[in-house]
Amino acid sequence: MFKFEDESNTEQQSVQVTKMVDLSEQPLDKRSLLKWGIPGIILTGFTILGFLAENIARDLIDRVGLEFNLVVMLAAVGAAIADTKIISLVFAARSSAEQSLELSGNFIEFRDESESRKLVWRKFMMFLPLSFICIALISWLLAQLPQTVIGLIIVGVFSIAIVIELVSAARDIRSSPIVTQGRASRLWQKSRMMIFGQVNYLLIDRRLFEVNLRAYQFLNANPDRPIRIRHWPHSNLVISIEYLEAFPENN
Repeated sequence: MFKFEDESNTEQQSVQVTKMVDLSEQPLDKRSLLKWGIPGIILTGFTILGFLAENIARDLIDRVGLEFNLVVMLAAVGAAIADTKIISLVFAARSSAEQSLELSGNFIEFRDESESRKLVWRKFMMFLPLSFICIALISWLLAQLPQTVIGLIIVGVFSIAIVIELVSAARDIRSSPIVTQGRASRLWQKSRMMIFGQVNYLLIDRRLFEVNLRAYQFLNANPDRPIRIRHWPHSNLVISIEYLEAFPENN
């Protein structure tokens, strides 16, 4: 457990700001990994079989009485979702383990810049193959199932989100961290695309950040505290969050 306490004696703060935060590391969720891993392996294997051994896969589907192209499309979408979930679980566990538990000064979230840059590279390497898969899937749908409008819309929306993440990570590789400071305009929790787990969002100065639970708890308890965020400029991947006693005079 870690305790943040504001010891300011100003009259404007009649109550000291105290927040208890759980700093335990978030281990890899093996149950979730197994739950998503088994369907991911099955769906990925069937999708690969459908492309590389179409005749064999078609015979299997025809025996059941289903439309082959439609089944392959659904399997590919399911495989992409499951594989993305598996990768996100692994990255979330590694990111949590890399964050320092001994926070100095006013920091409520902190990563070493070199480790943070590795996260940018991991993000790029994760979304690069997924982007190619989505593009290939859209091309296949247009060629094989041009009448499947709903399928194209679903895959298209999913593909746009993935490509945006890829481009932002690619731009950050050649960029340097920047600083944004201000007060939280909005703070909320939401599941990413309904299935990828709960994410803590912070909106400040028209920029959207994903913060860890520790930072979310502190900012939720102290919404008026000014903060300084060091982050990558395009993906807004957070390097550090530091709360300020007051804004600098030049601001």
